[in-house]
Amino acid sequence: MQIQTVRRSLGLAVLGNVFALLAACGGDYSAKEKSSGADNGPVVVSLVTGNETEVFSGDEVVDPEGDARIRVRHESVNDRKFVTLLSGSANLVRYSGGEG
Repeated sequence: MQIQTVRRSLGLAVLGNVFALLAACGGDYSAKEKSSGADNGPVVVSLVTGNETEVFSGDEVVDPEGDARIRVRHESVNDRKFVTLLSGSANLVRYSGGEG
């Protein structure tokens, strides 16, 4: 019981750090849009398990399940950042409408 509590706490801490990183990094997306209109406000995108999504400055990952797992990849040559939803569910909120 105590091990599960510690494991869950560590998982939530890691997710919090990933979300903070994404907020700082920001993303182009290949996932399904829930709303559109980059000029009219943010676009909410459902991340799809296994699909890599480029993120840009200002993008945020929101509404994660408690057991959501997300991989972050950084290409240092082109300074591009990507996220991949490994399991669970989460949404990406794009405020800038793309590259920013």
